[in-house]
Amino acid sequence: MKPKPTAQTPQKHLFQIELIDIVSPRHELVKLAKLIDWQRLEVEFKQHYGDKGAGAKPIRLLAGLEYLKQIHKLSDENTVAMWCENPYWQYFCGMQFFTHEENTKKTEKLSQTGDERHIAENHRATKQGVYPCPTTGRAAVKARKSE
Repeated sequence: MKPKPTAQTPQKHLFQIELIDIVSPRHELVKLAKLIDWQRLEVEFKQHYGDKGAGAKPIRLLAGLEYLKQIHKLSDENTVAMWCENPYWQYFCGMQFFTHEENTKKTEKLSQTGDERHIAENHRATKQGVYPCPTTGRAAVKARKSE
């Protein structure tokens, strides 16, 4: 089934914390999330899904998890476990509210079809000053000289 769009609700929830309220705009994953063209990735990946069956997870969630898995060299299970604990990872993956629930079963379809597109999008983001740090594997933002 076609993936669900990344859900964003304009209404605040009384007992849920919005991620935008707890993450720092200076954090490298927040900056990287703004640089990646998520809509383009959704258009490109949507063609690999059929019209029948249960709805797939949002492509931004799957693409974000795959990116985090690769730069941190984690297994699928460890990636999901870390995602549950880290508000920056959840924000990067397009979530609006912080959650501790493991509602992110990763699928192989994105890995099989999207590695080249991930590499291209990461390369584009790298040119804009965001790159995975070779020592920590975390996304980092290059300091630019002021002119």
